[in-house]
Amino acid sequence: ALYSLQWFFEILNALFFHFHGTSALWTVPGVNTATGTVNTSYLLTVGLNIEISLMFLFLGLTCARFLPKDKTKKILGIPNRPLLASFFAALCVLIEIVLNLWDVLIWEYPWWSRSNPILIFLLAYFPLMFFAFRVHDMASLKRKVIVVSSMFAVDAVLLIIFMGVLSWI
Repeated sequence: ALYSLQWFFEILNALFFHFHGTSALWTVPGVNTATGTVNTSYLLTVGLNIEISLMFLFLGLTCARFLPKDKTKKILGIPNRPLLASFFAALCVLIEIVLNLWDVLIWEYPWWSRSNPILIFLLAYFPLMFFAFRVHDMASLKRKVIVVSSMFAVDAVLLIIFMGVLSWI
């Protein structure tokens, strides 16, 4: 579930780059945003390389393993799903800050940067975790498959349109 939503976010990020023209919200090394050239064969979109893609593939599964079986259980008086989604989202933002410090994840805008991580938390990682946990808690496997498949279908259509037909990303 998390991986399917991550692809959606990556498509939006690439579209932001296309329409803004200066830089995406996040990029990875190997992309020269000034010229649009790519210096790596491991790049999937402007902000996603194969290593990051594989990390996101397993991130939701790994974090969901920490969820208590009891969905109503409270931790420190707080419902466990939003608390753990917040915890893992904050942890991911901290990791991204370190990656940014190492120049392996590039942020160009002051409002999307390590000096203002709240937007990265609120608009990127918390929704990913919350979506992954919601799908995890769905009662039937059939429902889970429908939701995740639908999200991947949306991703596929967007990639076909914007990458294949229009060559925008």
